[in-house]
Amino acid sequence: MTLTQDQIHDYYEQGYTLVEDMFPQSELDDMNEELDRLMDEGAGKDAHGKGWIMQLGLVSKATEAFCADDRILDLIAPLVYPGIAI
Repeated sequence: MTLTQDQIHDYYEQGYTLVEDMFPQSELDDMNEELDRLMDEGAGKDAHGKGWIMQLGLVSKATEAFCADDRILDLIAPLVYPGIAI
């Protein structure tokens, strides 16, 4: 999967773009459950404005694997070239 020119344009104009049907619903459900668990355990508590959402890849194996998924990295590589830091 690659970004369309419209998606790339949206990213640069709005700071984000939508990519539909990238992950099966079952994977999204699993990730939502993991994020709910982390929030219930206090992840991000008192972290307003501290970039805590960017740290979620460091707090559990599931979020780390999701953030490092080749489907995501391959999709965003053209936007963040010359390098990706996770």
